[in-house]
Amino acid sequence: MASGAGTPSPGLVYGTTVYFGQFGSGQFGGYGLLTDFNNDGVLDLIVPQSGMPNIGISYGDTNHPGTFLPPIAIGTVTSGSDNFAVADFNGDGLLDIVVSDTSDHYAAILLQNSAHPGTFLGAKYIGPTQSKPLIADMNQDGIPDLVLFPADPGQYSVSGVTVFFGDSHNPGSFLAPVTTSLGGADLRAVALADMNSDGLPDVVLGNYNAHTVTVLLNDVSHPGNLLPKVDYPVGAPIFDLAIGDMNGDGNPDVVLGTLFSGVTILLGSSANPGQLLPPHGYPVTATPAGGRSLGVAVGDIDGDGILDVVSGNYGDARKRRWHCKSCHALCYGTNARYIPGRLDCLRRRRWRWTDGRGPEPVPSKQRPDFSAPTFCRDVGHYRYRYQP
Repeated sequence: MASGAGTPSPGLVYGTTVYFGQFGSGQFGGYGLLTDFNNDGVLDLIVPQSGMPNIGISYGDTNHPGTFLPPIAIGTVTSGSDNFAVADFNGDGLLDIVVSDTSDHYAAILLQNSAHPGTFLGAKYIGPTQSKPLIADMNQDGIPDLVLFPADPGQYSVSGVTVFFGDSHNPGSFLAPVTTSLGGADLRAVALADMNSDGLPDVVLGNYNAHTVTVLLNDVSHPGNLLPKVDYPVGAPIFDLAIGDMNGDGNPDVVLGTLFSGVTILLGSSANPGQLLPPHGYPVTATPAGGRSLGVAVGDIDGDGILDVVSGNYGDARKRRWHCKSCHALCYGTNARYIPGRLDCLRRRRWRWTDGRGPEPVPSKQRPDFSAPTFCRDVGHYRYRYQP
């Protein structure tokens, strides 16, 4: 926590942790959400399913508050699901789901069946996205709009920001999309916030490779259309971002989790609303040592009326980095069963750890599986899965 004021209370006791296993042969995605999907007054749990064509929902058990019924799988027509967002798109009083599979550049919408709350109609493809979907009323017409981040064909670099306006004549459908160019970006964090106090949501992006925060302001003259991007250098790869008024001046500030241990804050400019001031870094004592701030959140932790920062740190960044001797590509992947680099580098099968252990060949029993490449977003090359 990046605030020295907050201390744990000895009288604060939490119950035991409840484990939720896999919904099937896949894995949980990066996060879950608690909300009431079927309007029974009890919170339900929804989680994305990595590696499976569905999203999982466990409905809250009305007879046993705080527990959940067995999970059910909602088909998404994607090969997997890693992100989602919820909103009532068709005005029937029930939450709908937009789910994305960023590996396949795919986003789909699942509308709830109003005749049977808690069940969903078939998934419908919306458009491509290489980051999580965002929902807001971008043009202030009272209808939720959808923001996606398409990539160029065959690429993992985001080419633009696309706004799908809700269709007032066909609730639950969208009008033709409007795209604003980014010129290529490796996005790890995206958010919507009113950065210049004009009452319209603006787009804020964290660019991993370019080490920049990108802001696209909503055009007050043409609500829903975005003005050209403005980049703010940060000096570190960005993993996550959060937005809040950190110094109480009424202007939104941007808090970043980066590759380096600590958090970075860009304060909003009072003189020029919508613009950001140069970044300031704040160290965080990471556990274990060398950890990186992979996740950040803001909130008033100690009740003093001032926002604090919570940083979720990841372990020693020196572990399990593979370095390709041919192209010197370095991947910060957490799984040592992955190798980054170009195919010609992999064919040489000579790699070295970055901690000085020197070059070593890939063991024969762990030859790369050339038929299943996945993209190494850390270095912009392809990596290949070891055969177990």
